[in-house]
Amino acid sequence: MGEQAGFEEVDSAGGRDAPVTSTVPSLVAAGDFCRACGADLEPSVGRCDACGAATVGAAADPPGTVGAVYELRRGLRKRLAVRLDDGEDTAHLLLTTGEAVNVPVAELPPLEQLSLRDGPAVEPRTRRGRLLRLAVASASAQIKPGWEPAGLIGRALDDLSDLGEARGVAADLLSMGGEDLLDRLPLSAAEVTWLRAYTCACKGDHAGTMRHVAQLPERGYRQKLNLIARVWADAKSSGIDLSPILRHLAAYGEDEPLAALLLRSEFPGARHDDPETVRAGQRGIVERLTAHGGRGDLRTAVEVLEERDIDPVVAESLPQGLRILAARQMAAPGLLGSAELERLDPAILDDVIDAGSVLLGDGIGSRGDETWRERYIRSRVAPESLSDADVTTLGLADEVARRAFRYGALEKLESLGDSPRIRHFRALLDLRQGRVRDDLLDDVEEQDREAVKDLIRLVEGKGSDPLDEALVTERLLADPTVWSVLVATVGAGQLGQLTGIRETHPAFSEWLSLHEARERLFLGDWRGAVDAASHCLALAQGEAVRDEAHNLKACGLFYLGNYLSAMQELTEALEGAYSESLLANASLVAEGLSPESAARHLGTLIREAPTLAMRVAAAHRAVLIWRSTDASLWRNSDESPLPDAFQDALRELVNEQISLDDFRRFAHVLALYDGQWFSDPSNTAASPHNDTLEARFYRARTAPDLFPTVAVMGEAIAAGDAPAWLLHERDSLRQVAIDTLFDDLDAPDSTFGYVALAMVDRGVLADDYDNCLFNMLGIASTTYHLTDKGTTVGDELVARLHVARTAAANLPGDGRGRIRDLTELATRRVALNRYLPLEREFNRSVELYNGALDLGRYEPPGTPAYQQALARTREALAVARQVREAASPWLLIVEHDGLRTDYKEIVTGAQDIERRCLEILS
Repeated sequence: MGEQAGFEEVDSAGGRDAPVTSTVPSLVAAGDFCRACGADLEPSVGRCDACGAATVGAAADPPGTVGAVYELRRGLRKRLAVRLDDGEDTAHLLLTTGEAVNVPVAELPPLEQLSLRDGPAVEPRTRRGRLLRLAVASASAQIKPGWEPAGLIGRALDDLSDLGEARGVAADLLSMGGEDLLDRLPLSAAEVTWLRAYTCACKGDHAGTMRHVAQLPERGYRQKLNLIARVWADAKSSGIDLSPILRHLAAYGEDEPLAALLLRSEFPGARHDDPETVRAGQRGIVERLTAHGGRGDLRTAVEVLEERDIDPVVAESLPQGLRILAARQMAAPGLLGSAELERLDPAILDDVIDAGSVLLGDGIGSRGDETWRERYIRSRVAPESLSDADVTTLGLADEVARRAFRYGALEKLESLGDSPRIRHFRALLDLRQGRVRDDLLDDVEEQDREAVKDLIRLVEGKGSDPLDEALVTERLLADPTVWSVLVATVGAGQLGQLTGIRETHPAFSEWLSLHEARERLFLGDWRGAVDAASHCLALAQGEAVRDEAHNLKACGLFYLGNYLSAMQELTEALEGAYSESLLANASLVAEGLSPESAARHLGTLIREAPTLAMRVAAAHRAVLIWRSTDASLWRNSDESPLPDAFQDALRELVNEQISLDDFRRFAHVLALYDGQWFSDPSNTAASPHNDTLEARFYRARTAPDLFPTVAVMGEAIAAGDAPAWLLHERDSLRQVAIDTLFDDLDAPDSTFGYVALAMVDRGVLADDYDNCLFNMLGIASTTYHLTDKGTTVGDELVARLHVARTAAANLPGDGRGRIRDLTELATRRVALNRYLPLEREFNRSVELYNGALDLGRYEPPGTPAYQQALARTREALAVARQVREAASPWLLIVEHDGLRTDYKEIVTGAQDIERRCLEILS
């Protein structure tokens, strides 16, 4: 195996705090290298010519059984034991007490699956690594009680000699933060230093990276240049001494472009060369980078060349990363895509935007599931396209001010403080409200003052009738920033009557009709709103305007009761661009349709909305509407209550990358109404939440009884910090159980009592009172059911009753009083159930006694018949004594008069039989 492949294996086994793969594109020429000394290697060589070390990569063991964990019973307790060998017949185990034991493999208990909260991100690749993982977990108290760490470490490392296995163990140690143990491996000092340098770079430890790199051979470990580049800029800004690194760069300065770039940044004298020399140097670097197949380390390139003028011809041939540098220094729209912009340092991104190199497009602003970075870019390039929430989150004060002016929110404007932009919008708002103050023009930004002068003249002359059309100037009709003031001053109706505006200013005309549609909706003129929106649609060309017009028209049609036409308008809008408001309106309109039509439209929204967030929102709305209507009106092909139209859509949605809260809500619906499908874990295998508590709980809900649900609930509560939703489910189940048990307490076929007892046994209930209550309800219900079936309750249930009675007696006064009647009922039912077999046994003792008398009354002592009579007498004595001993305790706790009398009689009768038998036997 070549050493470059080995380097990648170490990379993939980075520690928990390290990224799985490097985020810095490689500028270094690809090639294998010897891990032991760092020398370059020819591909596929088996041994390094420079140091003679084998070039094997990190080995991975077959599965095996070393490191497997079991629970062994030692005396009265169970203790964890780890297996130390792979023997076929006998397993050698080490207990957490330090005791070593041998156990036949056939007698081993089931494997224990230990869940280590801060364990490694990947499973150890070696058997020794499994032992090391347990040592690390024991040292950090993740296993209590754990093993002695030093003992496990010694067993894992002391006899390690194979180089490939040692490198596999090294990868395991890096994955679990065990770098301190690298020195105990049979690796060269240089290889250990290389591994530590790599680990520090992954963790962002700039000083550690530079310290370890400086200890490596100067002409060795060529890939160290990538590590240097990874931390170079931050190391410089942190004041770390870089001089020990320069000799490593100089060793590769002639044949590695990255080393040359880093050296140039440290010796900037070339910046004073004449432009042609600089440009020629840039071309040379580009050619060398391209020849080596490098992609450009953006951070390093910016550090080196940020103050240089980039020739456009050179920029076109730059690798991917360096194109961003070009965009930072000259307006270059189209050079960059969203992927490059997403990776940029924030300060560099601002420079690129300021240079005019970023426009909407290339994925920015074209979808709804944008990252925070993409929203920030839109805030700089086109803030008007952001939602109000994004504007607030991003802290865009000027855009907040613009929107406050747009909506006439004077209080909001006043609360924003002071800036030239805010004063500008305050002045326009004053003008919109008809206030012309002397200093108003001073607050208006200079480029807008001429248009504002036209507005002032319009405000001062609007009282004339008819309005002088000359006051509505070309400048006003062409400036969208003053249209709202123009409408507030003149009125939408009067402006709409002006001749020639539709033909000469179509943009203003379509905006005006849209504005009129909104006004008529606010005034409750539904028909007028529909007409105005239709007028806008006849004019509008832009998709955003048309979508809003469809939306407003749908709103008017909805209030006119024409739900189908309203949905058609919204469907037209949704074919353009989905938005949260359109989804909400479509869901609202769907409520007015027939169930079949509503299901079809809602299912379409869930499946086809362009972002996952919108699909989730549509699904929540669909479920809410379905639950609030008569379920019998909805149809499904498999005869379940959930409609086909969004049953399939919900199945798809739970397998998407949705939040855990959303998964839980949809899982709840599917478990109740599509249980056969949801019960199979393979159907939700693609979900990131398939192994969560939520998935296990609602999968348990699909079972034909409640015991799996109670079991999962109990496990979660026992683990501590049970989530609020689970406690809500617990409280709901508690109330259902109480209602059911009290309603069916005298129903002989009710088996819900077993559920109540399971809730107690699993530790599901919240306090002592609930445990007593459910114990008594469960005992009373279960006993009644068994008595009706002619089955005697077992000793375990009797013992449970006595424990529950003691717990009930120890409740505070109010709780003890509330449960008193239920305690008496449970006691009476168990006593009655146990009385019936006792009565049968007492009758048997009487029959045995009478039979003994009949057999031996006239027989001389010593005869066979006489001896048989004595044997029957002894059996009668034993049965009578058992009846008395079993019945007597009930006399102390049974309160029911009739049952107490029965027990008293049976005890007295048993005592009489005992006395008679003893007289004969004595």
